[in-house]
Amino acid sequence: MTELAHLPASATGLGLVALLSIPAVRTFVLQTRKGAARDNFYQDRDGKSTPEAIASFSNRRPKIALLLSSVIGLATSVALSVVVTLDYAQHKFCVETWLNTASWILIQFQASLLFAIHAPVEVHDTGFWIFLSCLITGLIVSIQTYAAIGDFAHRPDVALILHAVNIGAAVVTLLSSILIPRRPEVFFRDEPVDSQWTTSVLSRGTWAWPRALMDKASKHGDLEERDIPQPDHLLRVDEVMVTWNSQNKGQTLLRDLWTVYRGRILLQWTTTIIRCVFGVIPFWVMLNLVQRLTDRGGDGGAPSRELCGLVVLLGLVSMAEQWADSWVSFYAINMLMMPMRAQLSALIYEKSLRRKNVKSAEKTKEGEEEAATSASSENHEADEETPLLQSHGDGNQATETNGTNANPSDSKKNAKKTEDQKPKDSKSEDTSFSSRQAVVNLVGIDTRRISNFMAMQFFIVASVGKLTFYSLFLVQLIGWIPFVVGILAWAVVLPINTYFSKRLIKLTAKIMSVRDKKLAIVNEALQGIRQIKFAALEGEWESRINGVRDEELGATWTMFLADVGIFGCWVVSPIFLAAASLATYALIEGELTPPVAFVSISVFKALEVTLGALPELLTGAFETLVSIRRVDSYLKGPEMEQTVSEGPDVGFEDATISWPVDEEVPDEGRFLLKNLNLTFPAGELSIITGKTGTGKSLILSALIGESDLVQGKIRTPPRPSFLERNDLNAHPGNWILPGSVAFVAQTPWLESASLRDNILFGLPFVKSRYHQVLRVCALKKDLDILTDGDKTELGANGINLSGGQKWRITLARAIYSRAEILIMDDIFSAVDAHVGRQIFEECVSGAICKGRTRILVTHHVSLVQSKAKFLVELGEEGVLHSGLASELAATGVLQEIKKHEQTPEEIQEDEATGSSTAVASEAASTVETLPNEEETGDDADSDADAKKFIQDETREKGMVKSQIYSAYIKASGGVPAWLVCVLIYVAFEAGNLARTWWVRIWTGSGDSASGLSMGNTLHPQGLIMPGLTLQDTANNPQLLVASSHARGLTFYLGVYVGLSLAAGIIGTIRFWWAFWMSIMASKTLFRETLGNVLRTPLRWLDTVPVGRILNRLTSDFEIIDQRLSMDLGMLVWHLLSVGCACIAASMVSGYVLLPASVLIVVAGVVSKKYLDGARPLKRLESTSKSPVFELFNATLNGISTLRAFEKTTAYNDKMNQKLDIWDAVTMCIWSSNRWLSFRTSMVGTVFTTIIGFVVIFTPGVDGALAGFALSFALDFTGNILWTIRSYSQLELDMNAAERVIEYSKLQTESQEGQTPPASWPTSGKIEVKDLVIGYAENLPAVLKGITFDVKSNERIGVVGRTGAGKSSLTLGLFRFLEPRSGSVYIDGVDTSSIDLYTLRSRLSIIPQDPVLFSGTIRSNLDPFNHRSDAELKTALARAHLIEAGEGAASGAATPSGGQGNSNVFKDLNSPVSESGGNFSQGQRQLLCLARAIVSRPKVMVLDEATSAVDMKTDALIQRSIREEFTTSTLIVIAHRLSTVIDFDRILVLSGGEIAEYGTPRELWEKEGGLFREMCENTGEPSLLREKIYGGK
Repeated sequence: MTELAHLPASATGLGLVALLSIPAVRTFVLQTRKGAARDNFYQDRDGKSTPEAIASFSNRRPKIALLLSSVIGLATSVALSVVVTLDYAQHKFCVETWLNTASWILIQFQASLLFAIHAPVEVHDTGFWIFLSCLITGLIVSIQTYAAIGDFAHRPDVALILHAVNIGAAVVTLLSSILIPRRPEVFFRDEPVDSQWTTSVLSRGTWAWPRALMDKASKHGDLEERDIPQPDHLLRVDEVMVTWNSQNKGQTLLRDLWTVYRGRILLQWTTTIIRCVFGVIPFWVMLNLVQRLTDRGGDGGAPSRELCGLVVLLGLVSMAEQWADSWVSFYAINMLMMPMRAQLSALIYEKSLRRKNVKSAEKTKEGEEEAATSASSENHEADEETPLLQSHGDGNQATETNGTNANPSDSKKNAKKTEDQKPKDSKSEDTSFSSRQAVVNLVGIDTRRISNFMAMQFFIVASVGKLTFYSLFLVQLIGWIPFVVGILAWAVVLPINTYFSKRLIKLTAKIMSVRDKKLAIVNEALQGIRQIKFAALEGEWESRINGVRDEELGATWTMFLADVGIFGCWVVSPIFLAAASLATYALIEGELTPPVAFVSISVFKALEVTLGALPELLTGAFETLVSIRRVDSYLKGPEMEQTVSEGPDVGFEDATISWPVDEEVPDEGRFLLKNLNLTFPAGELSIITGKTGTGKSLILSALIGESDLVQGKIRTPPRPSFLERNDLNAHPGNWILPGSVAFVAQTPWLESASLRDNILFGLPFVKSRYHQVLRVCALKKDLDILTDGDKTELGANGINLSGGQKWRITLARAIYSRAEILIMDDIFSAVDAHVGRQIFEECVSGAICKGRTRILVTHHVSLVQSKAKFLVELGEEGVLHSGLASELAATGVLQEIKKHEQTPEEIQEDEATGSSTAVASEAASTVETLPNEEETGDDADSDADAKKFIQDETREKGMVKSQIYSAYIKASGGVPAWLVCVLIYVAFEAGNLARTWWVRIWTGSGDSASGLSMGNTLHPQGLIMPGLTLQDTANNPQLLVASSHARGLTFYLGVYVGLSLAAGIIGTIRFWWAFWMSIMASKTLFRETLGNVLRTPLRWLDTVPVGRILNRLTSDFEIIDQRLSMDLGMLVWHLLSVGCACIAASMVSGYVLLPASVLIVVAGVVSKKYLDGARPLKRLESTSKSPVFELFNATLNGISTLRAFEKTTAYNDKMNQKLDIWDAVTMCIWSSNRWLSFRTSMVGTVFTTIIGFVVIFTPGVDGALAGFALSFALDFTGNILWTIRSYSQLELDMNAAERVIEYSKLQTESQEGQTPPASWPTSGKIEVKDLVIGYAENLPAVLKGITFDVKSNERIGVVGRTGAGKSSLTLGLFRFLEPRSGSVYIDGVDTSSIDLYTLRSRLSIIPQDPVLFSGTIRSNLDPFNHRSDAELKTALARAHLIEAGEGAASGAATPSGGQGNSNVFKDLNSPVSESGGNFSQGQRQLLCLARAIVSRPKVMVLDEATSAVDMKTDALIQRSIREEFTTSTLIVIAHRLSTVIDFDRILVLSGGEIAEYGTPRELWEKEGGLFREMCENTGEPSLLREKIYGGK
């Protein structure tokens, strides 16, 4: 700065300080006007403070320090002004000094006002304005002091001392002003809020506030979720959604995101561009420094003031650059990435609560063309492109099939479908959401990709800015012609780069589609794991999943190859640019001077990073665009329409209804119920009955708005709004809400919560009502059996409950609710007759339901007819009969309906009277009220610790163990592969070292350089991009002096280019090798993990939520797929770079080693502190994600129930809280990362400055030698910092491998054992001897030494109360529970000696809760393609799904009466959706029965396998079972004594022991026996007696 410029600078500084004083004055004036006194209360958008926090808050110390330092600053400034004025001739800047004094007066004035301002935030903000004022004044004073010093030989005088004291006072004032805390600690949800906006400016500006969390982690060795603070309002989901909804949004998600975030993005881009402009300063400093050292020569003596000033300036500029880089990065995370992730996650979840619940499967094209082809010769694959137009059955329709073959051996014909076979108007793969998991992926993968890109997008602007400003700098440095030649050389690789980039975009979309498919099939396997294990299908499903996984890895490898191509372009293009530019410059100028050489090579190195990063960033942008389109497609998907109109009652007017579809479908292609005209009486019980598959559940779905209304009207009374409900203040006086609805779905849905919470479902605990509900729903005795009573935690969807318990809890939820209208699917199918009667009499028609409108689907017409007011019967053509029950009885129609639904015996059973004592498998409470029952039991505040059924996710502590690294290295190819990898990296680093050493030889071969005119070489408008300090510019030894000499330019340049190309090729190979090892590791670990998960004991699978397993098989494997090998490679690379830099630097100056050692120690301390906190935070993030996905999955499974209960708002709030926790942990990770990055950058900057001083103070160092030493020292600095970052990232990413390897080491069921003969079992004889079984070692035995035998082909009925051990016996037969003692023999072979696969595959079970898998009817009946079509159709006919023969008429299970309502079971290629959701519960049970008929097992277990079918079909099936399995040994767990009363023998269990065992006659004749008592208490003893004696 010239002397003439000092006066304007001081005047401008005074003006700026005056402007900065205005906020303080304004704040004080406003406070005075309001007369505001000091407040002892604090609250803002982040939260509310507590009295304790307010009492502990104090900003007094920094204010006092600020006041004192400003007084000293003002005093010294006044004294300095007086001294300068008195000795004006000797001192400069008289007027300027008085202007600075005026600035100090204003600073003093602002400091004084701090004590008058009360509000802590206003004090903090005023302190920031003082900081800016002091910064301006301090800079002006420092510059004037520097100008006044002259040189170091100048003798200090009073003025200089006053200058120094004044600058010191300015520094203290500056620091004191930004040490003022902003506010007292605030709390949200009774937990402290993140202190980013609580702490001081200095703490925020240096990212110091995460230190407290890291200290806690260091002290305790771990962190818990409770240690994580709540996010502030900028990240809180509720708040960011308010911001989103307040904006006027456009037509696409991309435009909407721009609308919401454009202000923040533009601010960030502007800051980034300014940062690029000022980035030229380090190059300018380097140019001056090298030039002056060159001019000084090797014996230049003491450094000049200019040299010292340049080194100091270099340090200050580097520090400012590092801070600016850190701020821009953190701003991208805090203001863009995290809010966007929260918003998109919330938007997708909210959409899922509103989106149509479309559940259809997809039809195969091959299936249509080859329906008659034998399955033994053809596989049938579901085509993802063709939606199934038919929907059928009255079951909850499930999601579309994931498009994978149910058979693992995909046929080549199907695998090679050509594009012309696909419909031209089919949906794009990347916007298909064919399963629930594909929807969850939008949050798990797409949203994460979008938000991660928002954290990086400014680098595109930075890269373009760098490219622009560096180019301008180069043009002024070397001229237009060399620069243009270099750009043309670089442009040669652009077409190749473009090709690979386009290919990468296409591959990204493909990978997303394949991942959706993989996740859908993994999710389906986990959901149906019990059936898979019962049928010993683990191997088949493992092959099926691995097939899709191999497809994913194949696409990933192809994408990696495209990446290698892009990396190759990255490495080669800067080499072309540098070689071409330098060669042209040397040819034109005839020489290459040291300043030009150093700076130009440094710029080329920087451009290497820029040109390499830009294609990657643009590729990331295109990938993000794919994800944005996927999310946009989902958000624009069809929503539930308002199909229900308000009316005085519940009913239909000329209504035609159908299952929901998401596109226009002709009526002929849909299952329709037409012309419905029904009115259900208010406050009464209405019954809907009919054959299986006639649309009963569809009517219920229509009443809750979950169907499509083709025409007409659906009426219900108006529902209360969410605000009108005011559930939290409900009490018995206002409990029932007119118009409100409760729904009991056909498939029970439960929360993963306690039993009590499932019943309350968000309502207040009313003790009397709660216990009444438990009693009438027959749940009292269940509480006695369950470990922790009603506090027992239920697994995912009640996995640890029996079928009957699930039903009764879902019923209890509806009965406890405030609903006036109860809509219930068949609630009697899973309970015994006596329990069913109790529920009907005490609950459905009892006092608790009096006055409530009840609409019930059931086959038990005789049971409910006495209390029914209205009755509807559905048939294959729609409504057969409807009307008042009394009128139908008078006309004889009611009797006909009962005959349609039940056999005469079942009618008598239902109509029988008698006590309802609990006796059978689902028996529960007796109906008698206990004394003072309403006053006993747990109350709402009881806080006994209940055992958790769902175990908390485990987290490791401390460093990642060496075993994890060993396991990963072994999986990725072992030690040999990694030795090759290290050798490649060594070769690459050696190539870089050789290239840079050759440059030194080349430039050192000439004589000294000619002088360089700074004014002619560099235009003052030279510009540079962000992120590049001297650390970045000095990655090569620099050119010292170059001129034409003996060997010639061509020789040196040729060797340089050759070495560069060799390094480039090796550098490209290292990426290829790292990617190859990554694929190897991913493939190996996935196979090990999947194999173990499928073969773990059933209890482990029951206690671990599906979402948790999916998280490890998806998010964790994505890191393993794409990052871990690169992390390890980067660590090896930077370690080798550090070694090379140390060797090279020590060859020049030994002084470099001392600062290097200091740097290593300081950096090590910083990195240790960071890793202490980062490790547990990363693990916490992994575990905090799982609840988000678990809740998402649960919501999608139970969406109809949630909407019917109007719980979507509550669930949305619950999701927001879980997202807040996840976001808070993630934000802590990023804050800690900034803490590390800023401090390591500062360490590097200090080291750079130290090296600069070492160089200029060391005698005998000329410009060339100094530049060489400085460049390597700076290279060492950059690499040691990147080594720390690489290791830190490796540790954090290794957490994914740690979690995956944990699952790959799970304890599995023993697969050892003998293989019996292929014909085993031949007779089916079973012997059980002294069998003792328990669920876990620490739990008591559930079967206590039972002994019995079953003869060949004998039919055994197993009965007993809940908890008697019936299910445990089944698990013992299949060896899901290993005997503690005793044994089970089948055909004389001890089952414990047989391998599990053989045992389970030779037995068969039909569970009460049937499980089907996506694919076709054929793939579900015969997954191995061993049977012909004729055999499969015969099995379907015997299961009464089709009629015998060709099946022209419809079977009992499926409707006909139109093309859309045709019997799909006639076509073996008819698709089955995920979990068989496009069939009703009854149809699924029948299909499972048909599957058993196909397999013809010698030993078969049935668990009331036909509970959900109508009575007539049930009777036919029972007859089929007796006829079809005459050569099989049958063990039937009985829910109705009438179903097993004519069996060969009855096994009565009680308390895990055999109470009785014998023929029905023997047990009947046993006076006082348990079986006789059970028969007497059913209400039908005469009927059972008649069956026992047969009347024969």
